[in-house]
Amino acid sequence: MNPLVDNVLISESSSLREAMETITKAGLSGVPPGIAVVADPKRKLLGIVTDGDIRRAILKGMSID
Repeated sequence: MNPLVDNVLISESSSLREAMETITKAGLSGVPPGIAVVADPKRKLLGIVTDGDIRRAILKGMSID
């Protein structure tokens, strides 16, 4: 697997804060900015989270932690 993918991976139990940190760091490492990839422990794709998803969750009152 491409080592850059590791820069955008988060787990299903990651907080919004962790997702935001991952998205920020990924953009600095050459990965397309604005997304995080949600994967299980075996690295099976479960979904993606975007900046917009996080913004909408915060506006609905979800805690970032």
